[in-house]
Amino acid sequence: MVGSYIGLALNILVLIAQFWTGFAPVGYNEMSASARVENFFTVFLAAPLVIVCYFGYKFVRKTSIKRIRDIDIVSGRREMDLKAILAEERAIQAKWPWWKKVYRTVC
Repeated sequence: MVGSYIGLALNILVLIAQFWTGFAPVGYNEMSASARVENFFTVFLAAPLVIVCYFGYKFVRKTSIKRIRDIDIVSGRREMDLKAILAEERAIQAKWPWWKKVYRTVC
């Protein structure tokens, strides 16, 4: 759940940075007003496009925003026994031919 909030914060940060580079691009002093406006809408077009696509999908598919407590995130999850997984991978790698071992080591 914390990762979702961090992802949201980073996405908002990217949109703020994109807004700023659209509002005041490098060399904006030498640009005409029409060039600055054109640059702003060219650079910042992603934000309205993402919003339109998101809400358009929600409207067309008639989906709602679900809370994490309402979503089943447990069923289908397998227990993770790291030692067993690593042992299985090592057993598979032990059967590889020598050239594959060298290739996987180098590459």
